[in-house]
Amino acid sequence: MKPQIKKMLSKRKLLERELDRLWARRVKECGKCEHCSMTGNLHAAHIISRRHKNTRWDIRNGICLCRRCHLFFAHREPLEFAEFVKSKLDEKEYTSLMMRGRMSGKDLDLELIKLSLKME
Repeated sequence: MKPQIKKMLSKRKLLERELDRLWARRVKECGKCEHCSMTGNLHAAHIISRRHKNTRWDIRNGICLCRRCHLFFAHREPLEFAEFVKSKLDEKEYTSLMMRGRMSGKDLDLELIKLSLKME
């Protein structure tokens, strides 16, 4: 990253980027697409949109998909993707994830999240 750009980013934004990288690495530890089982070009996909900070870095909100399944299944077939996710999570876990996704994430302790992602 260029020094002048890095200067312009707030400490919080830099920490969010680091959390995104840690989260993605953890999700992709699965080693294969959870939809088609391919092992190449893996993406860490969010079940609930990453714009919802309360679940953005929650490992349970991630699913490992190959590029093709991420772009052409998860994003173009949202109803089928939702059904697929429901089949992978039990109903209680799915409902909990959805409820937490709707909550505000304004007061999240990003350093604690970072520690959690590194330890799990």
